[in-house]
Amino acid sequence: MFALVFGAVRTRAAQVLTILVLTVLAAAVAAAGPWYGFAAVGKAADAYLEAAPANQRTVTVTNRIDTRGDPAGSLTRFAARVRAGLPKGSGDGVGGLSASINVPTGPASTTIDLAYRDEFCERVRLDGACPAAAGEVAVSHDAARRLGVTTGGVMTVLTADSVVPLKLTVVGLYARADPTGTYWSSRLFRSATGPDPMFTVTATFEHRHLSSPTVAYDVVLPNELLRGDGGFDLGAALVASDRVLAQEQLRLNSQATPLHQAIVRDRGTILDGISASGAQLLILTWFALGLAGWYTLRDRRADAALLKLRGVSRSGRLRLALGQHLVPLTAGALIGAPLGYLTAWALAGPVPVAVDRQTALVWSAAAVGAVLAGGFAVLATVEATVLGRPVSALLQRAGSGRGTWRPALVDVVLLAIAAAALYQVRSAGPADGLGRSALALVALAVGLIAARLLNRAADRGGAAALRAGRLRVGLTALRISRSPGSDRLFVLVIVAVALFVTAAGGWAAESAGRTARSGA
Repeated sequence: MFALVFGAVRTRAAQVLTILVLTVLAAAVAAAGPWYGFAAVGKAADAYLEAAPANQRTVTVTNRIDTRGDPAGSLTRFAARVRAGLPKGSGDGVGGLSASINVPTGPASTTIDLAYRDEFCERVRLDGACPAAAGEVAVSHDAARRLGVTTGGVMTVLTADSVVPLKLTVVGLYARADPTGTYWSSRLFRSATGPDPMFTVTATFEHRHLSSPTVAYDVVLPNELLRGDGGFDLGAALVASDRVLAQEQLRLNSQATPLHQAIVRDRGTILDGISASGAQLLILTWFALGLAGWYTLRDRRADAALLKLRGVSRSGRLRLALGQHLVPLTAGALIGAPLGYLTAWALAGPVPVAVDRQTALVWSAAAVGAVLAGGFAVLATVEATVLGRPVSALLQRAGSGRGTWRPALVDVVLLAIAAAALYQVRSAGPADGLGRSALALVALAVGLIAARLLNRAADRGGAAALRAGRLRVGLTALRISRSPGSDRLFVLVIVAVALFVTAAGGWAAESAGRTARSGA
């Protein structure tokens, strides 16, 4: 049987090559689509994260506490409570303390914040020393000018809870190394209008009049949570964390939810577009394979008649007939899948997220499998129309003219499916069910109607041309109207052109929109 199959493949080289080329193209696009989509999703998410302001990437939890003379221990315990209430995987953050003090400046006084912040000295450029002991502070250059102090100067300040003066020594002047970074996103440790906060060590807050500071813990959310890897819903997780922390009188502040929703929405748009294009590709591919199988069917009718005359069983005839298609389909999938993967890698690069990388490979394999299985099913259906016929019908060079109700029934079914897809797009949106392939189905319906009209026009026009003595035009028109499968070829061209024009129009519109956004 294998020898017969390969012998038939060699004999029908042109037919086999047609199916092979169609399968290679379809498998390449099917394999490239998911990988390209997830690579585009990753790059879009990275662009969102890079452009997002710092306060959209952080979570801040604050409260006013009584340190009871142990500010370092109170800060440590506060941080542990916050970490336990934040979404899993949030990681460690940065803690800090802040209290308002008054600095006498002539006849009036200036209110300024005295603060402690983890990793402060690593996040600034210092002229002088880093505060290391109680009462030592670092002041920004702007605040030093406003307050009239310099390095080594001593300030006498008043706390909000007492009129007893507190002496602070300026040991350094600082400038923020990354003013727009996430470290400085908390409003508690930067000033919009007044002097910048003075930074000190926790030991300074052991003073009895600084025992009730505002404590804060800031966490920079990992990109995995902001992107929503693995279907993670950051908005719901933050709401749940806020509910848990509120039971301990802790306030959670974050603007990360809009950023997360924008990334998820953009992800859905990209993947929906890829899946819709993939569904349309499958329809077009199956239709093209069925058409190729139908056009090459006439050459295989004699083979089927000969096998029947020799007494080959129905299963044997089926294996031989389907084996001729299985060889080019399998070879096309094996060639097209790696070709599509390499093309997608060259166009879009790697998929940056490990979870998406695995999903992209699974989707690519499923899409290639759908091309292979669907194409095989279509070609098997075409072969079934031959294997069930008697020998006398198989040996006829012209069609019998019977059974014209079957193509008509298929057309009616396809028109009904296209109408259902169009209704679903109008009612539920293009991302649901048949809506993903609505464009191809509507183009298919229009092509079927146009093909029927073309055949009728060619038949009547050809007859009229012959009666008028215009033999060349008349015979050409009659040839078109009476050639089996010409209407299907016309439909295929309509669908292919519709998809191409839509893709080109979408690309041009997106390019214009992107240019306009860049200009703005």
